Amino acid sequence: MSVWFGNAVLSRYRTKDTETSEDLGVIQTATLTLLALIIGFTFSMAIDRHDNRETLEEAEANAIGTEYLRADLLPSQNKRSFKPVSRPTHSVLLTTK
Repeated sequence: MSVWFGNAVLSRYRTKDTETSEDLGVIQTATLTLLALIIGFTFSMAIDRHDNRETLEEAEANAIGTEYLRADLLPSQNKRSFKPVSRPTHSVLLTTK
C-alpha cells in the first residue's frame, strides 16, 4: 500500500526513467518478501501453540483416567466418598474443552 502511494506521489513530480522503475521493483520485491516471511512465521507459531494445547489436553485426560483407576484401589469407604467429589470437577473440565 505504501509502495503504491509513494509511486503515485512521486510520479507527479518526477519523470519515469528505467533506473527509478528498477529501484521501485527491488524495493517492492524486498517488502513483499519480508511480509511473506512474517506471515509464514506467524502461522508456524500458531500451529505450534495448537499442537502444544492438544498435547496438554491429552495429558490432562490421561491424568483424569489415572485418577479414577487409582481411586478403585482405595478402601471402599474412601472410594465412595472420593468418586462423587471428583466427578463434577472432571465433567466440567471435559465439557468445556
